[in-house]
Amino acid sequence: MNTNSFNIQNVIRLTKNRIIESKRKLLLQALLYYGIILCIGFFWLSITNNDLPYIIMYTGFLIFFFAVNTASFFANILEDIQTKESNCFYFMIPASISEKFVSRLAFVIIKCIFLLGITFILAELTRYMLDLLLGMPNFNIIKCYSQSLSVNQNLVMNTYNVIWSIWILSTFILGGCWYRKRPFGKVILWHILLFMLIMIIGINQFFHFVQTNVAFTQDVTELTEEYTSQGQNIVSAIEILLTLLSVFNIWLSYRLFKRRQIIK
Repeated sequence: MNTNSFNIQNVIRLTKNRIIESKRKLLLQALLYYGIILCIGFFWLSITNNDLPYIIMYTGFLIFFFAVNTASFFANILEDIQTKESNCFYFMIPASISEKFVSRLAFVIIKCIFLLGITFILAELTRYMLDLLLGMPNFNIIKCYSQSLSVNQNLVMNTYNVIWSIWILSTFILGGCWYRKRPFGKVILWHILLFMLIMIIGINQFFHFVQTNVAFTQDVTELTEEYTSQGQNIVSAIEILLTLLSVFNIWLSYRLFKRRQIIK
């Protein structure tokens, strides 16, 4: 078997086999997520009469719930080959390393769509029907979200947000390939430390910029325009940096994945 070959059919076959092997676990997880989203949505929104503050809190819960679980899925990309026996058996499967790596990424993406996307839609539809049957106040979050997409696509499909999200996920993939135990928690810890460092540097740079420019500029409008221009340049530079870092994280994850075939 050529370890450098790549055949999309092998990727599909490996992904399909993984889904079949994990179908019982996936169904149980789907039922759990369905129940959580349905219960919280029904009792929280319906009983609180769909007041705006409670809708905002429910939306915040969904964002947090989806973000944590998505990151956890990618961090545990190698969860089924942690032991020496499972690792040895997996790499004896007749497929190249690149095919196995891509199939694992594909499985995690499918897992996110099934456990988070489909269960959310089903739970919201169920809650909507229950509210109609019981004559309770109703709020269709799916319809509201679709309307926000059509009204303000630039905000939702912001390039920076997309690139930033991809970089975040790539760090969890890298952590999943690097750490053998509790990769999710360890990557979270690194993100917290990095966030604290960025905040310290960013605040210092902001005050340094203000103090430097206020001494020579009395026109507030001119200062604001200059700051906005510099901010846009910084955002563009960050986008390029995050893109390069995302590619590097995926490449390094693949390199670490290749080392797994060496049984120690």
